[in-house]
Amino acid sequence: MKFYDKFVFCVACILLFYIYRPYAPLKQQFSSSDSIIPMPTASQSPCITISNIGSLKEYMPLDGLYSPGASNIAFSPDDTIVAASDNNQNILFWNTGSGRQLGMLKSDNNSDFPSNGLAFSPDGLLIASSNGMSLTLRSVNDLLNHKKIQAQNLQPHTAFIRNIKFSPDGVIIASRGDQGIVQLWDRSIDQVSATFQGDTGGPGDIIFSPDGETLASSEISFGDLGRIKLWDVKTKTTTVSLIGNAPLAFSPDGNTLAFSSGGENSHINLYNIKGQKVDRLLGNQLGELTAFAFSHDGMLLVSGDVWDKMKFWDVETGKLLVTKDYNGISALAFNFRGNMLASAQQGSGLNNFVYLWSVNK
Repeated sequence: MKFYDKFVFCVACILLFYIYRPYAPLKQQFSSSDSIIPMPTASQSPCITISNIGSLKEYMPLDGLYSPGASNIAFSPDDTIVAASDNNQNILFWNTGSGRQLGMLKSDNNSDFPSNGLAFSPDGLLIASSNGMSLTLRSVNDLLNHKKIQAQNLQPHTAFIRNIKFSPDGVIIASRGDQGIVQLWDRSIDQVSATFQGDTGGPGDIIFSPDGETLASSEISFGDLGRIKLWDVKTKTTTVSLIGNAPLAFSPDGNTLAFSSGGENSHINLYNIKGQKVDRLLGNQLGELTAFAFSHDGMLLVSGDVWDKMKFWDVETGKLLVTKDYNGISALAFNFRGNMLASAQQGSGLNNFVYLWSVNK
């Protein structure tokens, strides 16, 4: 075979491989090169604020969620990766620039009980996830570079883990179990430093204040009124107890805690941390609220509900600015730069997506 014929044959083989190659299983499969592919619209877009919220556009649907919805969304601190945990206890990772799916951590827990906690460490080196009653730490670098994944399993809960959060300094990992028990794992001593009875259990939320001094937790009591508790992380004591429900969100300055009033016709409560009072209410008869997210400047609050609405509120005036109709919002998150919003759509079958939103220049 002549050189030219060999060259043509090799090129044809390469093309056929990429066209007809099977879609490889994603269990613990990652690509390091994808983590740096830029998406100009997202990387160059301005922070999402009240002044430009009218220009907010959905620019990228991220697929791959084959169970009913994503319960948690998290951005890596450098904003290059967005991860979502589904209700089959799997975690999917996408590159925020290209939208390409980087891989999946497939659960080996065959239980029907949901266990879908997810959080990146503040330094971006670790990702914490739950698998049944176990809390697991993994190296993000190992995930992205095809290395053997070494998982560190921390002391298990007595019930399936629903929520996970790192403290802002990365020292404490807070986890909330299905029975409403909140556990603090202190990484400096590698053991549990405190255990609280937060609420009655089931779906809910936990969140640290931006300064890391306060931890809030609550359940989602659909149709009922629940209880929200705030703890002093240092003294391990309860400081405030409120009537209301998850979801929860702290404003970036830590002065305001947003939570649901609860019930089928709920509204949004804005609790003043320093004044220790609810000083503003947003909306009325919003349905059962499922997710909150504050914008980077704290002036905009995004809410999601089971009535298929994603709403954008002016925190200062209480005015509803924009409404987006989607198929059941189950989770919301702003990236660290504040110029990208991720929303999880809870559909059925293959209609489960994480959407990325941004404002064009």
